[in-house]
Amino acid sequence: MIFRKAGYCDTVLQLCYALRSPIPLALAIDSVEEQALELLAKPNVVRVVLARYLMSGTAEGGRASGGGAVFRSIVGQATFWASRERMNNGEGQRFLQGELEVDGGTQAKFQLSQVDRKELLPFDIAAFVANGDKDSALISETITITTKQRPGTRPRSYAPISRV
Repeated sequence: MIFRKAGYCDTVLQLCYALRSPIPLALAIDSVEEQALELLAKPNVVRVVLARYLMSGTAEGGRASGGGAVFRSIVGQATFWASRERMNNGEGQRFLQGELEVDGGTQAKFQLSQVDRKELLPFDIAAFVANGDKDSALISETITITTKQRPGTRPRSYAPISRV
């Protein structure tokens, strides 16, 4: 994912993944403040997790409305490293690559008449707080977890050996 200045997210990857497959992530960070850029571009500062939401009743969009209930659990966390393809050349932009492994114990998406379960990839950076709810992420993307790969596709990990 590439995050733009105004909080927009350009999705550059498929959003449907099978169990036991890596979710590739790419992050471009732009800033005119060199010190802020250096702080934000450290791989251990950026936090992307795979969050599972179980919603019942009239819960919608990860929030309970009316009598609905929302249960959240973290089922995976991404690992980031400095990008190999795009050099971090000090011109107000830094690039990170990352992966999040979809655990084999994660259940695939399902929906019943009064119960819905979905996964989100919330994005968070240390020392930055989203407006509103303290538990909310800066940016979230909904993804689908399936039991099998799409025919003809094979998951491939791009993580450096030291990060696997």
